[in-house]
Amino acid sequence: MITIQRNARHDGYYSEWMRTKNGELAAVSVMAREETDKPLYAYAYAHAVLTFFRLYETDNAAKMSKRQFSETLLEHIKFASQKLDVTIGSQEKHLLPFIGGCFTVSGGGAVCFVVGDAGVRIFRRKKSDLLAHSCFSHGRMHKLAISDKKLPMDSVKSAPLGDFERLSLYPLRADAKSGKGNQNGMTSLTVEKHTETAPDTPKVFRAVVTGRRHASKGQYCQDFADYAVTDAYTAASLSDGAGGGNCSEYGALMNVSSFLLCCENHIPQEQFKELLLDSIEQAHEKLIEGKPEEAIQAYATMMGVYIRDGKLLCLHIGDGMIYGRRRSGKIECISDAENYYVSNRTFFTIESDADEHLFVKLLNADDYDRVLMMTDGVYNGYPISEGSGKRAKFIKRLFNESDREDFDDVTLAGLIDTEEVLRYGDDHSALLIRLGQKED
Repeated sequence: MITIQRNARHDGYYSEWMRTKNGELAAVSVMAREETDKPLYAYAYAHAVLTFFRLYETDNAAKMSKRQFSETLLEHIKFASQKLDVTIGSQEKHLLPFIGGCFTVSGGGAVCFVVGDAGVRIFRRKKSDLLAHSCFSHGRMHKLAISDKKLPMDSVKSAPLGDFERLSLYPLRADAKSGKGNQNGMTSLTVEKHTETAPDTPKVFRAVVTGRRHASKGQYCQDFADYAVTDAYTAASLSDGAGGGNCSEYGALMNVSSFLLCCENHIPQEQFKELLLDSIEQAHEKLIEGKPEEAIQAYATMMGVYIRDGKLLCLHIGDGMIYGRRRSGKIECISDAENYYVSNRTFFTIESDADEHLFVKLLNADDYDRVLMMTDGVYNGYPISEGSGKRAKFIKRLFNESDREDFDDVTLAGLIDTEEVLRYGDDHSALLIRLGQKED
């Protein structure tokens, strides 16, 4: 079983994974080098690469010639930068980003690739057997722009991999003066075999799946989810960008990043609502600064869970649902979508009345062993109007499956990527927090 260990992002650095059409795993780590809007471009590049994997099933991609692989991948990256340029009115020249990635293929093998000055560390089954790759001349790649008509073919490299214990992907900073790579302050996206953790260690599972409508058009998923688990606290947030908003995926990114930043700054739970909305407002103003009025409509809902000092803080605005499983085994809905009884209306974090609609609930963390957040793209597949308790059965199954020792991100993605959900064609995402073993 393969799982993803995810780390905090830095400015212009982003990591992501997705399940492809044939159920395989693709992971990517990217660092943008733009002068402005680095987080937006890092996000766009990562989704461009993942779109490449989704459109070209991994088995087919593995069979591409090196030239086909390079040319097709670079075209996706170029298109992503051009689309974002038009959206935010940028005329900047974009240097080749640092991208490392991998995807699994049938039979348990894997293919690794790098774009620009990326690095890859591969740990074989014998942990002493470490293969470290830093594939390119930093000075040379540092000067290349992705808009160049004739990028050298070796700006993208790929290599097949056998069985491995761990694969670490990391973009490198390029020092223009020394020409040496610098990893200071960087983190990596790691793909590794599942390992057991202590029963009392919080664990967050994350699945963000592009819906059929977006996938068929080669468009990005407009959901975003991220989390942080430290010795002091556990935090997780999920945001759903409004389908009718231009570039609402950036609003989702903004919401989640603001939430995790507040948790990192140890904002008191009693003041969390007010300071979170202030943080989102500041992030939004920075996001749209100097842009055309309609360039970025960052409309997005948000759910968040913040566990600290024995308290479980749940925040929620707009659609989506938060469920909890008590240690007794009882499942309860902690927060329903406010728009459930209001047709064609939802609420977003950047609206002037957001403080009136941001639901906050403070609970005793010791009363729960599981917390689940999911977007409407998931639960719309199990409407209450159909009766038969389909949604309740679906939620129960998610919680029951999370008790398995080998439960991981990919398992969660498979559980929410059902035919019932797919028939609506929407992006569908979920975060599940395992606080500890269920008591008998």
